[in-house]
Amino acid sequence: MNLTITETEVLRYIYGDCTPSETQAIREELKKNLALRSYHDRMMETKMELDKLEVEPNETSVNIILEYSASHHDSLEHH
Repeated sequence: MNLTITETEVLRYIYGDCTPSETQAIREELKKNLALRSYHDRMMETKMELDKLEVEPNETSVNIILEYSASHHDSLEHH
């Protein structure tokens, strides 16, 4: 396979979005391309930090949505 490995392909690789042949090509390129390997390592660290975050919606936003839903529920049942 003649694949040009870019930062985009490295991100796809990190997130498991590559075909087996792409994965192999990227692994080979990472072995010999120091700049691309450095990018890969930085992105892996970033991904691990992002994966640690626990994000929850703002309570006010949830309440607004629930109130809206409750107020429109009756009108939807009659249609």
